[in-house]
Amino acid sequence: MATPLTRPVARELHARTHRFTGIIATMMPGDLLTFRVKGKQRTYTIALHQCYQLAIYYKLVEDYREAMERYELRRKAGYRAKKPKAPNLSAFSAHLRHILGSASPLMTR
Repeated sequence: MATPLTRPVARELHARTHRFTGIIATMMPGDLLTFRVKGKQRTYTIALHQCYQLAIYYKLVEDYREAMERYELRRKAGYRAKKPKAPNLSAFSAHLRHILGSASPLMTR
């Protein structure tokens, strides 16, 4: 069984920003994830369930792109291949579509 989160837990990520400073990620009680650049006060907060939905969405996009690459390779090799169907994103809620906006490669359908 997982331990319930009662206090904020902060960790420095290995990822670096364009100015070569670290990023601090903090898991907060109430299922929130907060990011900030090391040495700065500006924070960016997202709910963990939104992170989970984003992870699912990007996995679907990645799988679709890989399937399309395999399809293109088979077509160039002269094989008859079925074109993979784009993932059905209607299962995602309206707030996910609002978060991703038009920058998403599959939201233009």
